[in-house]
Amino acid sequence: VRRLRDRAYGELVARKAGDPTALRELWRALRADERALPELAAQTAAALADAGAADDARKIVEQALDAGFAEPLPATYARIGGLALRDRLERLEGWRGRYGDEPALLLALGRLCTDEKLWGKAEDYLKLAARQQPSVEVHAALGELYETLGRQEEAGRAFREAVRLAVSRQPPAGWSAASRRIPVLGAPVRRKYAAPADPAAGMPAETPDQPCRIATVLRVVKAYSASNPFSRPCPLAFTPPKGSSTPPPAP
Repeated sequence: VRRLRDRAYGELVARKAGDPTALRELWRALRADERALPELAAQTAAALADAGAADDARKIVEQALDAGFAEPLPATYARIGGLALRDRLERLEGWRGRYGDEPALLLALGRLCTDEKLWGKAEDYLKLAARQQPSVEVHAALGELYETLGRQEEAGRAFREAVRLAVSRQPPAGWSAASRRIPVLGAPVRRKYAAPADPAAGMPAETPDQPCRIATVLRVVKAYSASNPFSRPCPLAFTPPKGSSTPPPAP
């Protein structure tokens, strides 16, 4: 029920995207108990920020985080413009003092410190987040940081760990253990990021209904990390190849 509610509200928000007045009216039309739901607050704040209403977005997230911690909120707050990076860092640090080393808070702090070129603090936050709760998003952020700093070996390790986490997510029942190592991406994602053919290695061009190569997964992880500041899951889906009842082969 909760997922259906969040999805339905997300569709309403999407219809009013770019219109701050309509988004404000939508938010005010919610009941008080609905405005207290962090998922709805995060969706509304993100849309308001994108529509140029940064102050409204900031107030919604600050009120929600002052009331209690919820995973979607720190990343939403971190990407709201119209507020100095250092001010956002101070507020996030304040919530960290209240709620402890929540991985979502640490990830948001690490990304903001990266934007502020506070390299040492960024690395500390992201490494602590990785220790608290390893995730695709945290290791991809570490990889991006190390690439920026020219630490290519560490960047490679971080991206490989992001890929390992991405492809080890639980597949549907009945799939073999080996099949967990390769996901099949949705067709739009595959068309955009699929690794090209490599005749020298005997690798043909990939198609959306085939198991993808690790190179494609890495391209998706890196691109997703660079273009999406939210803490949404990386768009990797375990689905059998089209027209097949067998799991994809192990690499």
